[in-house]
Amino acid sequence: MATNEGQREDNEGKKFDETAGKIVVRTKVAETVGLVDGESVKITDGTDDADVVENADDTTDLEDTNGLVTNSVLNARISNTAIRPLRIDSLTHSTQSVTQPHHEIHDGESYITDAEETLASSGTLVFTFRTPNTTKWIHLVIYARASGEANINLVENPTITVSTGTSQAAHNRNRNSANVTTLSDSSSGSWVPGSITLGATQSGGTTIYTEHIGSGKNIGGSTPDRMEFILKQNEDYTIILTSEAATNDCELILDWYEHTNRD
Repeated sequence: MATNEGQREDNEGKKFDETAGKIVVRTKVAETVGLVDGESVKITDGTDDADVVENADDTTDLEDTNGLVTNSVLNARISNTAIRPLRIDSLTHSTQSVTQPHHEIHDGESYITDAEETLASSGTLVFTFRTPNTTKWIHLVIYARASGEANINLVENPTITVSTGTSQAAHNRNRNSANVTTLSDSSSGSWVPGSITLGATQSGGTTIYTEHIGSGKNIGGSTPDRMEFILKQNEDYTIILTSEAATNDCELILDWYEHTNRD
């Protein structure tokens, strides 16, 4: 194979540029240039040069670097401006991770509220609220328990009478976060974000979920992801527990996080 003046080619296809004192390796996608004395290496596609980074520990930031990373198996973005190596458990070598709902607690976007009451037969515990008209959607899990039998219903698009019921606080599960829920309460006479309503007058709507609780039983269980509802934006909802027994100790718990899809 012919070479330019001042160059020669070895059996591996490398060209030695005697004028520049460099070895040039050409591939279909990149060009590798190394100084003969071994002081530096450059891999480039003609536009971006790769960086050789020794990823010494979990403080090494790979943001704005291209190409080669040593001493690291897998890296991930932790924010819009930083990339860090993923870590594994030192005992089991399993990947360290948290579930999406757990992450939302850390992120200050997870909330909880509950109400307890001893109900007569046909007595009710009722939560109502309106979801925000944004793509920050509500991911809701309902928990309930009762000493006697009861029914739970999740109702979409009910008629809710404003100025009825009382404001019910929604507690951020990250107690270091100042975030408040985007759900709205109607007890003041208008829909106000930051809490929900307990005991409002409501009727109608479409029941999208119902479950019966046996005596001394509960719903919610150890697999809450199977009970999660992603609620419609800009919609009214009622969650109602109805007692089927006298002197029935009941509790209704709403556990939710608020999340905007990334894609």
